[in-house]
Amino acid sequence: IVKPQTILHAIYLKEGDIYQEDNFNKTNRQLRTFEIYKFVSLKTYRDSLENGKINFVIRLTPKEKYLLGGDIELNNSNYSSGSQNTLIGTAASITLKNRNFIKTAGVLSIQLHGGVEFDFGNPNDVLYSVDALIGANWQVPKFIEIPKTLGLLNKVNLIPERFYEGMHEK
Repeated sequence: IVKPQTILHAIYLKEGDIYQEDNFNKTNRQLRTFEIYKFVSLKTYRDSLENGKINFVIRLTPKEKYLLGGDIELNNSNYSSGSQNTLIGTAASITLKNRNFIKTAGVLSIQLHGGVEFDFGNPNDVLYSVDALIGANWQVPKFIEIPKTLGLLNKVNLIPERFYEGMHEK
């Protein structure tokens, strides 16, 4: 489950505010950026008790929290160092994604990758190369400005106000 503050930060529709389609669209757009949700549905309906009041229903259908994936590849390449040689290689990778890392709708991806290349044209040293990689990536679903560099650039007119405001919507 996502922390309520994460969801509330993405909702631009506030109780008591006059309805603005722009805020409805921003809310829809922001909620769809969360990779944890398969479907996002925003519906409006008129309040049956209070004339002129509009209510909203937001439905969020979650995806599986974890995703496991993998890739396998086979490759070949030609190189020339006096004689024409062909390298043949293979590689494999596995990726684990947590789509709701620390309950903030952030995505943490951890990848393990390995590969080898063989040079069968060189009988003395068939193994040409070996590579291994361990990587991690954390995607935060909202714009975080550390330190306030864009704010400073905006104040001295090095970036346009519209760009600066747009970044804070993301």
